Amino acid sequence: AVTSAAIAVLDANLQLADGVKIQLGTDNDLEIYHDGNDAFIKNTNGGLNLSTSDGNPLFIRGGDNMAETLAKFTDNGAVELYNDNIKTFQTDANGIQVIGPEGGSANLYLYGDEGDDNNDKFVFIANDGEFYLQNYTSGSWETNIKAIGNGATELYHNNFKSFNTTSDGVQI
Repeated sequence: AVTSAAIAVLDANLQLADGVKIQLGTDNDLEIYHDGNDAFIKNTNGGLNLSTSDGNPLFIRGGDNMAETLAKFTDNGAVELYNDNIKTFQTDANGIQVIGPEGGSANLYLYGDEGDDNNDKFVFIANDGEFYLQNYTSGSWETNIKAIGNGATELYHNNFKSFNTTSDGVQI
């Protein structure tokens, strides 16, 4: 075993003390280190590329034993983001998908002007055959538009339904 105050090789594992960096490249451009709290991979010149071979997806994992998927990247395919190990966001060839959990809604929040005022906040909600557009201007979520599966549409003013379509026409 080779040892010093900062480096030890034990059972074929390289162990470095906190704050000691592995530096790679002619100008030591790539650094890998741990500062005692957090781990870092830092490229000081150019981009940092992560890849897999043969079309295998690239995962970012966390949690105990790396058992929780945080993100998945597939060559020529989707980018997937996870919340609590459940896929909630995915790209596809035509755009994006926001995916709600089993029995829950899929919410897409849009905050204009940094979202620092109530009137900057809107949400699209898909849930149980209904689609809502809501605003937060009053300090709580109010429905503006509600689209219901099989054709009905409702319009709201101050969270009160003022217009809706029916199989016979419209009601005001």
